[in-house]
Amino acid sequence: MTYASTPGASPARIALAKRITAAFIAMLAAMALGWTFYDYSYGLDVIGHGISQTSLYYTRWANALTALVFAGIAIGWRSAERPRLLGHVIIVFGILILHYWFFRGMSDFITSPPRSKIVHGLLPAMIVIFWIAFSTKRTLDWRDPWRWTLLPLAYTIYALMRGAVTGEYAY
Repeated sequence: MTYASTPGASPARIALAKRITAAFIAMLAAMALGWTFYDYSYGLDVIGHGISQTSLYYTRWANALTALVFAGIAIGWRSAERPRLLGHVIIVFGILILHYWFFRGMSDFITSPPRSKIVHGLLPAMIVIFWIAFSTKRTLDWRDPWRWTLLPLAYTIYALMRGAVTGEYAY
């Protein structure tokens, strides 16, 4: 049962809760992305370096997608609420979290800066809670997960090509 199917919950209250939750998720993702950009730009002294380093990592791609989709939901853009798009965000973040926790683990999480704790702890939990509470899942089919892996595949191709050209690989 989702929050949206809770007896006694009016459509207006559900819509408001959905938009507030989406705004909070979008804010977290944008904040983490901006914080990272600022750090890599050395306080905006070297903006090119900030752009380069921010675009290098899959984590940033996932944050940008999350910020855009959830900001769209927060402002009432109906296309952003499509179950297939939300499923895409879940898969993109799921791959990120599996990678982080498998290769980095709890010891890295404990010593990481606050933005990393947001990205690898709070944000994924909020996305899953949103999905469970507000998403309609009936329109999904077995082909959707294959479509959802296109962004991670595009990132892999980008990262390998960039690494071949610059000698700088993300991981």
